[in-house]
Amino acid sequence: MDRFLTLTRAARLVGVPRGALQKRIKTGELATFEGLVRSDDLLRLYPEARLEDNSVFERFARIKDEAYTRRVRERVLPDASVLAARVTALSREQAELRAQLSRYRSLVDVLEQRLRERASGADAAAAELHAWLRRELRAGAPAVAPLAVEDGVLRIIAAHVRVQPSGHEFFVEGNESILAAALRTGLALPYGCTDGSCGRCRARVVAGDVRAVDGGADASRPEGRDGVRLCLHTAVTDVVLESPEARGPADIERQHLVGWVRSMKRVAEDVMLLGLQTAPANRLRFLAGQSVTLALGERLIRDYPIASCPCEEGGLQFHVRRGTDAFSAHLFDGLRYGDVVSVVGPEGRFVLRAESANPVLFLAWDTGFAPVKGLIEQAMALDAAEAMHLWWGVRTEGGHYLHNLCRAWADAFDNFTYTPAVPSGAPGPGVRKWLASLGTEAAALAAYDAYVAGPAWFLEAVAPELIARGLAPSQLYAGVVD
Repeated sequence: MDRFLTLTRAARLVGVPRGALQKRIKTGELATFEGLVRSDDLLRLYPEARLEDNSVFERFARIKDEAYTRRVRERVLPDASVLAARVTALSREQAELRAQLSRYRSLVDVLEQRLRERASGADAAAAELHAWLRRELRAGAPAVAPLAVEDGVLRIIAAHVRVQPSGHEFFVEGNESILAAALRTGLALPYGCTDGSCGRCRARVVAGDVRAVDGGADASRPEGRDGVRLCLHTAVTDVVLESPEARGPADIERQHLVGWVRSMKRVAEDVMLLGLQTAPANRLRFLAGQSVTLALGERLIRDYPIASCPCEEGGLQFHVRRGTDAFSAHLFDGLRYGDVVSVVGPEGRFVLRAESANPVLFLAWDTGFAPVKGLIEQAMALDAAEAMHLWWGVRTEGGHYLHNLCRAWADAFDNFTYTPAVPSGAPGPGVRKWLASLGTEAAALAAYDAYVAGPAWFLEAVAPELIARGLAPSQLYAGVVD
């Protein structure tokens, strides 16, 4: 049976990015009806989706785990009460459908009887219609669409959430909170503490049922006219929420937080990955690609781009190269686990244009990879870009300090390519050669968005190469990383 699906649900069922479906819609290959697509049209474009197992879900879980470099996790089902509620809702829906089908069958029987009576009276038109109806009834019911089966499974193991007025969609898995699911998906909903104390994540439930995570008594009390706290509630059924979202840096307030050193990992002789953890009740709200000011006491102060994505739950990551400044010297020689670090921010407009479904070019030089890493992870979480290409240039062989991570992205995502580079001279010719290697479709970059991060001289060398190939200056986003 043909059915209509939201774009997010359709993309997940056939295992492709939403951007791939959006491209087919733009080219006219895939029709939409009030934002929905037909399952039969999906099967026509993606015949490999005719699967009888759970490979779509397994592939999705594998991609998600590899993309964010987290340890491989089991898929956690919701607790018994949530599963029971979802199965009950599906059973109620099936009962309603069976009642409708029974009613339609009765009407068809009456129609068939009356046509037979008219046909016996020498009514040629009635006889022709009666013969057609009998042929169609003998043909039997159409085969069950595989996507309908997959969608039924998906509706049990994950709840679908749509946010108004943006129209963004995501899935709540296991027993995670609605806020955690939204952040994991790359959405910029308002939040502050993530433990229910500040109330900034309140949202109005327009449709569907929610319940307290783990049945917490505090969360289960009536929430009032201002809505429910998303950090304390999970979705029982498919849900429609009304909540504002940050559309840009201007929507993110400046914050003053205190964190402590959680990890220090040397990934090269002169590059350190610094991991900071803030208190659960005071989590930094930021957009991928932005920077903060770090302070060790009153004298050691330095600005650094955030290398992690808001979709990550594990705190903040920074890529620090040893230099002549006192801050990096102390990091390499004097900083200890648990040391307190002040965090002020975020700042900067080098952020992802999430509303764009254009293919994306990422170009980074040296530790300019830090903000680019956050942008890539957010783009993967949003699942919107049609294709992503990363060019990472460094000064010396072995300077790609997270080379394996980039290779894992390329292995896990069909629409991601990675090109490490060690230019012998100025990076301009190397970038020019890379752009040519992307193929004829990338010869003109008018349909691309480009994000470039690195020292000022790198931006000045690369920008003309991109614009010369047709990239619109308004689609070139640059972030200076010294």
